[in-house]
Amino acid sequence: MNNIFLLAQIAPPSGVGESFSKFGVNIIDLISQGICFLILAYVLNRFVFKVVMKIVDQRRKDADEASLNNDKIRKALKESEEARSEIIRKAREHAEKLIMETKADVDLLREQEMIKTEKLAVQILAKAREESLLHHEKLKSELRNEIAEIIVNLTGILTEKNLKNQDRERLLDSALNAVAAEISAGKSGIS
Repeated sequence: MNNIFLLAQIAPPSGVGESFSKFGVNIIDLISQGICFLILAYVLNRFVFKVVMKIVDQRRKDADEASLNNDKIRKALKESEEARSEIIRKAREHAEKLIMETKADVDLLREQEMIKTEKLAVQILAKAREESLLHHEKLKSELRNEIAEIIVNLTGILTEKNLKNQDRERLLDSALNAVAAEISAGKSGIS
């Protein structure tokens, strides 16, 4: 190989070498650099470019999958949002229904309690009237007893005094009539 390089230096090809020599370019260096470039391009293509392209393709596929997943997630999110809205709507309807039922129950309960209260008030009033009448009768009875006692005492005092029989009888009759009138007035007052 060294011989080729030596020959190239001794006998450059006619025509082509002379024109490159004029510009200061060595043809052998140019060819060797071209071969190195082709080797480097082959190695880069084989080991770097294909690997990079595989990575780029994989990332493109991942991006496409992420986009599809993003669309699926958006669709699922929209569906879940609609389902949530529907659940909230149903819950509101149920709550309103419960509130209306509760109001109706409260109104019914209030009405029942008012009826019970009215009945209890009527019973209390009837009992109070009954107790008042009993107390009134008791007072009348006590008053009659006191009046009768006063009449008896008065009659006893008058009888002790020497009155005529006619006067005694007249006083006794008037006292008995007064007591009878009082008793009959008490009975008519009770009715």
